[in-house]
Amino acid sequence: GNKTDIIICSYDDHFLVIATQIGTMGTILHARKDADISVHPTFSVSVIFGKRDEPMLVACARQLIEHIRYVEASI
Repeated sequence: GNKTDIIICSYDDHFLVIATQIGTMGTILHARKDADISVHPTFSVSVIFGKRDEPMLVACARQLIEHIRYVEASI
């Protein structure tokens, strides 16, 4: 695999996550927790800037935010 740099900044009401394999920001995505009272929340991910025809980016972003949310909830 390729080296991937990940930066996570936690704020009061949101996270900023930057993941790059090329050293710069490319496609910018937005993930929002779906309005659900489930124990296992789901997230809607949308492209704000960049490649809109790349479903793998959306899938990776969704998995990343779900993992971050899981880790944060267990702390």
